[in-house]
Amino acid sequence: MSGSLGFWLAADALGAFRAERMAADALRALVRRRLGRVLGTAAATDFYRERFATAGLDPRSSLPRIDPEGVLSLLAPVGKSELRAAGTAVLAAGRVRPDWYSSSSSGSTGEPFRVYYEPRAWATLKYLVK
Repeated sequence: MSGSLGFWLAADALGAFRAERMAADALRALVRRRLGRVLGTAAATDFYRERFATAGLDPRSSLPRIDPEGVLSLLAPVGKSELRAAGTAVLAAGRVRPDWYSSSSSGSTGEPFRVYYEPRAWATLKYLVK
């Protein structure tokens, strides 16, 4: 593991432990901020920009930060088949970056599914979540 990944693991672990002790209102505010960031990042991709427009939302608006739960409730769920068909349009900048990690399911339901992670997210999943 590189030094930068170790740093982010430590930082993320501290944040997770702090969240366990947060008051309910502070935790809800944290969840809303993070959901707003996720929606803002998604809206910057070709795939989700189109889904926002289909839901009548302007992907460039500040609405995902102001009312992330409302935005999420307007977006239709996405299935694996749609993600497969969209290819790299679901990824930031529309391409797989060389520093990303990937993982693939075994395909037990019929077809394997590949997921890509930026290094910090991969380290968090591998070491903190599992």
